[in-house]
Amino acid sequence: MSIEPHYTPPQAAKPLQLDPELLREEIKNGNLRAVQLGKGTKRPRYRIPLSAIEEWLRSREVQPPAPKPRRKRKERPEVDYVAMMRLGGDS
Repeated sequence: MSIEPHYTPPQAAKPLQLDPELLREEIKNGNLRAVQLGKGTKRPRYRIPLSAIEEWLRSREVQPPAPKPRRKRKERPEVDYVAMMRLGGDS
């Protein structure tokens, strides 16, 4: 049995370039799994498993927007200029 690495919010936030408070809020909101060590009377002592960080990141992935469809050009009817000149007659 191997123990998965666990990180404190500041340790997890640093490589992600995030504020540790954001991770703490995500834990409080139930969006990020964590283990609370000790009583945490002043501030909870959270440890976040690596798998929870990976899972949280996957849940935040976004897809690029679909490309907008190109507008089709309106087909212009062919104009028979010779016939138009014949219809115009002699003026």
